[in-house]
Formats: sequence, structure tokens, C-alpha cells
Amino acid sequence: MLNSLKWLIVFSVWIYIIMRAYSVSITHDEAYSFLLIKTNYIKAMVGTANTHWLNSLGMKTGYTLLGHQPWQLRIFSIASWLLYGFSAIKISNALTHKILGFALFIVLTLNPFVLDFFSLARGYGLTCAFVLACMWQITKLLKEEIAKPNDWQTLLVFAMLALFSNYTSLYFLMALIAAFIFFCILKKKWNVLWQPMYKNWYILVIGAGVFAVANLLFIKLYTKDLEYGGDTDMGYSLLGSMIRGTLYFHGNETLITIITYVILFLIIVCFAYAFYQYNKYRKITPLVFTATMLLFISLLSFGFHIAFGTPYLFSRTTLMLYPCIATMFFYFFNDISIAHSKTKLLVHGLGFSVIIVMTIHFFSCFNFKYCFEWIEQAESKGGFDFLAYEKARHVVLHKWHYGVFANYYKQVAPAKYSFEAEELAYNVPDVEEDLYLKAQHSDYALLLPPYDLQKIRQKGLQFEIQKRFPLTNSIVIKFLNKAKE
Repeated sequence: MLNSLKWLIVFSVWIYIIMRAYSVSITHDEAYSFLLIKTNYIKAMVGTANTHWLNSLGMKTGYTLLGHQPWQLRIFSIASWLLYGFSAIKISNALTHKILGFALFIVLTLNPFVLDFFSLARGYGLTCAFVLACMWQITKLLKEEIAKPNDWQTLLVFAMLALFSNYTSLYFLMALIAAFIFFCILKKKWNVLWQPMYKNWYILVIGAGVFAVANLLFIKLYTKDLEYGGDTDMGYSLLGSMIRGTLYFHGNETLITIITYVILFLIIVCFAYAFYQYNKYRKITPLVFTATMLLFISLLSFGFHIAFGTPYLFSRTTLMLYPCIATMFFYFFNDISIAHSKTKLLVHGLGFSVIIVMTIHFFSCFNFKYCFEWIEQAESKGGFDFLAYEKARHVVLHKWHYGVFANYYKQVAPAKYSFEAEELAYNVPDVEEDLYLKAQHSDYALLLPPYDLQKIRQKGLQFEIQKRFPLTNSIVIKFLNKAKE
């Protein structure tokens, strides 16, 4: 009965994902990736952190076989939800306590921040699917203690697919291998690592890692495009930004900080209990292995930051951690309830509470118009359609509108969007002055907040607001001075 309910939720959420993929406007990063795959600009793809290779392959496949509509470019992400949902069911069924298992399933499948990326062609949904599939395989294999490397083939395939879905998964792949080697040595089974029959797998895994590191170093040192992430506060970057996304516009900084400290405390408790569990029973449980992996990921993130100046994982790049942290927490509560029967009622209460809170939160974030990270482009198409209807000739566009216009809309429908566009500078002291200068040869502007209409008028510009977009507070203004031919 419970399993049937889980499958019903998986397919219901999949329908929701498909509808969002169809209705949510193309985002800034998707538009740039589309331009590169449309023009086959391989050199630029290699040199930008915006490229996630398996995602780009998915966009190219969708574009070639189906067309250029956003949902067609997002086909790989949409399909990957089935693997994610299947893995969520399998891994939740592995918990002894069914209420806890169902709570874990709800946490994995009803996080609106995670669901965003199964509706977008960005690679993070693919990454989450492959990472969770790895977690399921780890749970299954650890029933046999540390299995031989050839028993880990499926797991390694998933880990490498996660790597090429998004390079942030390099931490996951390296931590996975480090944990495997660590426990082989700890259990005095290091001889299984040197079998000649595993040579091809070693070459494949090491080769994938070397390629990813080389590509990342090229991006970091040569094109200098590896800038997205946290620079100083490792805790907030890895945890606080993930919580901020999970809360999905429903939390202030105080709440985010409180939850971050609670999560950090629980992680430390899980690490300590995993150490106690292994030291007492000498058994590598899913909790022990997952906690070890997360510890290695933390060390790698800190080490790469110190050695290469690599930014800490931040916001969407932390999603690779989400399945790992969630499963570790529920492994911990499951093991606690087994070891201490008196906690059973408390643990069940926790499970029910999590189910209720996550379900309410999911429905409070339910929408078909926008996603958390790129809400600025939610109404871009509406603005462009209005400008096309008004037969605009030359338009000044805010940065976040200009990117999707130049890289996507102008590419797929040049006849419809025939007006010329110019990007409004956003990194100058006086944005209104830049708008004034560009208005001399423009007839319209599409603006995103912040903008100061009074200051624009003080510059001597005469204009009328022609259209307002309430979700993003974007406005279309028409300059009353005649645009120069």
C-alpha cells in the first residue's frame, strides 16, 4: 500500500514537472547553453562554467529531434526524474521503520528547490538523479560489507554520469572513491584493489576525474569563468544557501541562520554516532559510509578552496549534497530507533512531523510560472511579446532580459522579435545616466528593479509606462522623444 502511494506521488510530481517545463520561460543560463549548442561553438563550451556536458547533450538532442521550445530542450532533465523517483523509493524502503522511510521519501521528492531543476535544462536535476541512484546502490552493496570493485560498476557509472552532468559532482566521485579505499584499508582488504581485471575501470574513473579537473583548471585559470560560489563563509555556502533555496522565498535571514546551525549540529551528531557505531560493531553501515563520504566532501571543498581559490559550493551547486545529507539524517534516526527502542515513539513523531511540514511547504510553493534561482526571467517573454506587438524598433533591456533575448528569443524567432536590443549597464554608478544615453536612439525600455523613475525623469527623459508585470515588477516604458532612425 505504502509503495503504491510512493509511485503515485512520483508520477504525480512528474506530471507537475512536465507542466512546469512547458510553462516556465527559458532562463538566463539555459539561453546561453542553447546558443552554444545551436551554433556548435565547442571552443566556448569548453571555456565556460555554464557548460554541463550531459545537459548540453540533452539540449542538443532535444533541439535536433524535437525542436527549440523550452520543454523540448529540457527533455533529459524531465526524464531523469523517473530515475530519481525510483531511487527515492528504493532507498526509503531500505529503512526499517516505514514512517521514517516515507518521511525520507517525502523529503527527497517534495523539495521545491530540487524540483525546479528537473524542469530546467541545467544539469542539476540530472546530477541529483545520479547521486541518489549512487546512494541507493551504496545501501544495497553494503549489505555485503565492502564489495569487490566489479560489484561497484553500476555505482561508478552513476557517479561518472553525475560528474558530467555537473562538475560539482567531482567532489562526490572523489569522496566516494576515497571512502571505498579508506574502508578497504581499514578492513585490511586492500588486496582487492590491485586485481588486474579492474584495470580498465581504474583507467576510466581516473581518466574521467583528470578530464574534469583539467577542464575546471582551464576555466579557472585561463577563461576565469569559475566565479560562482561562496568565497569566505563555508558553512553558509554549503548549508545556508541550500536551506535558503529549500525555503523558496518563505524564509528570512534569521530563520535561515537558525536552521543552518541546527543542520550543522545534526551533521556533527551523525558524524559522531557513525564513528561510535563503527568503533563498537566494526560494521560499515550506510550511515557510516555516507557520513565518511560527506566528511571527505567537506575536506575536498575546503582543500580546493585553499589550494586553487575554487569557490565553495553555493545555492544550486549544493544540490549534489542534498540527497546525501537527507539520507544520512534518516539513516541516523533509523539506527537510533533500532538501537534504543524507547525512542521509537519520538522517532515516529519526527517522521510524521517532517511529512506534514514538507507536504504543506510543497503546496505553498506550487507554481507554473517561475523558479527560485532565475525568477527575473519569469516574465521576459511577456515583455518581448508586448514589444513585438507594439512594433518596437530599438529597445533598452535590463541585463537579465537581454541575455535571454539575444541568446534564445532572437535566435529562434528573429522575424517575430525584429527589434534591435541593447543591454543596460548594471555595474555603473549611475544606471539612470546610462539609460538616458541609450534612450537617445531607442523607443522603448524593458526594466527590472531596482529602478528610480523619479531620477529617470530628472535626467530629462519623457516617457510613459506602457506595461507592468506584477510578479517581477518589470515595466515597459515608451520614450516620448522620437527615436532616431
